[in-house]
Amino acid sequence: MDNQPFLPQIRSCYHSLTAVEKRIADYVLAHPAQVLELSAQALAQQAGSAASAVVRFCKSLGYRGYAQFKVRLAVELAHESPASYMAGIEPEDPDRQVFQKILSSNIKALQDTLTRMDTEVFSKTAQLLSSAGSIHIYGIGTSAGLVGELQHRLMILGLQVHGYTDAVAMRLSTMNLKPGDLAFGISHSGRTMAVVDAMELARNAGAVTVCLTSFPTSPLAKLCDRVLTVYCDETQYPIEASAARIAQTAVVDALVAAVSTRRFDLAVSRSNQVHDLMETIRYRKKDKK
Repeated sequence: MDNQPFLPQIRSCYHSLTAVEKRIADYVLAHPAQVLELSAQALAQQAGSAASAVVRFCKSLGYRGYAQFKVRLAVELAHESPASYMAGIEPEDPDRQVFQKILSSNIKALQDTLTRMDTEVFSKTAQLLSSAGSIHIYGIGTSAGLVGELQHRLMILGLQVHGYTDAVAMRLSTMNLKPGDLAFGISHSGRTMAVVDAMELARNAGAVTVCLTSFPTSPLAKLCDRVLTVYCDETQYPIEASAARIAQTAVVDALVAAVSTRRFDLAVSRSNQVHDLMETIRYRKKDKK
């Protein structure tokens, strides 16, 4: 815990905090520098809670107490850029400021994901993808695009990949899973029931389960053998904000690259084949004209 950035942790766990803890979190996120000057009692007064609630809040995040909380916060502030603390969108914001806030949010999500991603889990996932008998990818709604992206790029590498974005097809597909196969669920919230149900069936079938989510304590994450977590500030922006999707896309991109390094010669050969196929399609279209 001591090596992990503190503020991204609050943002990613915000939905699981109690109502009182959320008030404390709101104050910390809005006034991080001021918190360094406050005692637990003073912070409690600012957040409209009790000092004991502040201690519980720290422990909910995995810290021993308020003293360790402040040490980690001080370290974080020493390395953060000013863009990290831009407020959410306000009705009176000019377009230029809206643009700056949204891009800063996207950059922040990438920075937080870079610093907090468990690289051992990432490496193990790349290895599992590379060696799986077959891969079934599940996602719905705003995650559907990523399902297609990951399926397409892994297929190019010569892997047996199937992507599903329909709730019924997801469940039916699990009938074909067996030990040695891999099920990959994608859900920002980790609470999309179509994906959660399919992943549970996949696990029961003996497949290895992996997910990509923004919430490491979500129902989906609890089902999976490996959890890849991206980090975005949903305390300031909507739950389906583009920042999470951008971070997820970056992780998918990195996963495909990591799998490619494990199958390098084949990846180069297949890439050349794809290029030749696309050129053939292009020339045929020109001939028809």
